[in-house]
Amino acid sequence: MTGVIGAVAADPQQSASTVGIPLLAGLIARADVLRLHEQPQWQALLHLGSGWSGTVSRVDDPRFFLAVSGKYDAQSELHADLAAFIDPLAAPDAVRRFPARFEWLCAQLGVDRACLPVRENAEFEAILKELAPRGAALVFPSAFLSQPASMFGHTLLIVHSGFKNALLSQAVNYAAVTLEKNGMVFAFKGIFGLYPGFYSLMPYYQKVQEYTDLDQRDIWEYELDFTDAELRGLLLHVWELRGVFTDYYFFDENCSFNLLYLLDAARPDMRLHEHTAPWVIPLDTVKLIEQQKLLREAIYRPSRTTRVRHLASRLPAESVAEARALARGSVTVATGTQDIQARTLDLAAAYLQSLRGREVIAQAEYQPRLLALLNARSRLGLPPTREAADPPLPPARPDRGHPSARLSIGGGAQRDGGFAEVGIRPAYHDLRDPSAGFLPGSQIEFANIVLRWYEHEQRVVLHRFDVVDLKSFAAVDRFYQPVSWEVGGGLLRERTGDDGRGRTHAYLAGGAGLSAMPWPGALATLLIDGDIRVIQGRSPHYAVGLGPVATVLVPVNQRVLLTPYGKLTRFALGDTATNYGFGVGARATLGGRLALSGEVGAGRTWGYANVEGTLRLNWFF
Repeated sequence: MTGVIGAVAADPQQSASTVGIPLLAGLIARADVLRLHEQPQWQALLHLGSGWSGTVSRVDDPRFFLAVSGKYDAQSELHADLAAFIDPLAAPDAVRRFPARFEWLCAQLGVDRACLPVRENAEFEAILKELAPRGAALVFPSAFLSQPASMFGHTLLIVHSGFKNALLSQAVNYAAVTLEKNGMVFAFKGIFGLYPGFYSLMPYYQKVQEYTDLDQRDIWEYELDFTDAELRGLLLHVWELRGVFTDYYFFDENCSFNLLYLLDAARPDMRLHEHTAPWVIPLDTVKLIEQQKLLREAIYRPSRTTRVRHLASRLPAESVAEARALARGSVTVATGTQDIQARTLDLAAAYLQSLRGREVIAQAEYQPRLLALLNARSRLGLPPTREAADPPLPPARPDRGHPSARLSIGGGAQRDGGFAEVGIRPAYHDLRDPSAGFLPGSQIEFANIVLRWYEHEQRVVLHRFDVVDLKSFAAVDRFYQPVSWEVGGGLLRERTGDDGRGRTHAYLAGGAGLSAMPWPGALATLLIDGDIRVIQGRSPHYAVGLGPVATVLVPVNQRVLLTPYGKLTRFALGDTATNYGFGVGARATLGGRLALSGEVGAGRTWGYANVEGTLRLNWFF
């Protein structure tokens, strides 16, 4: 094989129309015998997956294919690529555009690349030499509920360069490209694939600044166990994806799913993209990669917000207030002992940097104020304090949290008899689930279904179907005043007072308020919620109400959580009523993937007073 290709290379201008055609025919025949188009490597390089009409590439940009039918036909694309690599006159830039395909096909078919008209991608090799890659890591910025695109977290890759500082590495990211600021519009378009998604390469420190300063998100870095050859394969494929778009879908073809193809290009036997659920959650992909024994050590990068709160927790209240005033510019001198002054100035500088990162203050105001704080700190002549030098203790690793799907089986009793209950939730976490590895005070649930069999009715009914249920409860403090909020919608079955029957309501509810930390570890939230109902079997068939909702999260220990709650809604438009409910819930983690949860409560809905107790066994999978 090598000798034949050497004959072609002796005259680089000689076209495949002469010697090259028999050579190409031989290579294609050999590739078909070896069924290279079915190999995991080729499948990964083309981003192939199962579609409605069979196997199809997830890439939607026609520039990614040399064959007209390449998106749907892996074999025809392989033939077209071979033709382009053998005959540079047919596709002059084929090797430059697709170096990963080129190198793999040459290796599989025993082709001596030194004898080919185009031997390598010289531009890529020059960049690779300058980058001097020495490893790679998977990065997981934690969830950020204020942005729909980030409510499940995010994943990206970093490639460590020859520099020792990890922040000088290169970040490989996939994301939807949009200037949309409206979260609801983004969510709608993202769900239906109306945004193009692109892979990008940028300095990692830019992403760290974006997440830790602007979004206030902690970051976890997981070192990947790649060989040098595998790392090269990953970078070759990143090169092939430059400027190539794929339709971005919020629930499946998202940031995490598309990164799996990069990892599969480096180590194709893992076939990571084939082992995802119909919905792809970033945290689940981290766990999937861990199952392949690809993750090594984990590095925790706390956000600026986390660091500020860590420094503040080590100071007396009066010094915390002084640090805030220094950063805001209302005072200019720190007081107290030298040690207290040093820690106060460290906190003030960190908080000021946080304000700038969140664009609360302008650069012209920030720079001289920070310089004054740093000069005052240096004049003390003290070394960095332990709090400033050491990062906060890391929380539980996100990949150690419970799986996102949950099956619940249980039962209980109410005023007129007992009931049995079964529920399933595909994703992802609620306030009463085991909290290790998840953002405190957050709840993200989709498609939560609960069925009940009632003793007095002798039949199975839909108790509730929550299409979406989101909660973001974060405590206010001296430095940050986040708004707590919740929103949800779906179907809910409630008893009515006129005949005691259960009726199904379509609901859309949500509200905003504030949360506080009454004592360490606890979180108390008070919201004002609006509630819109479309009611079955009543006249009028709608109701609109408003009222307060209170929730308290009380961790008893690492395994037990109590959740007292209360709610009052006055429906003043449509079907008028005053509904209320109060009670207490509890969760006990049993170990492994099991947890026990229960609730005892009383209330009144549409004139029907009821008392109910429920006990459930929850299995996370």
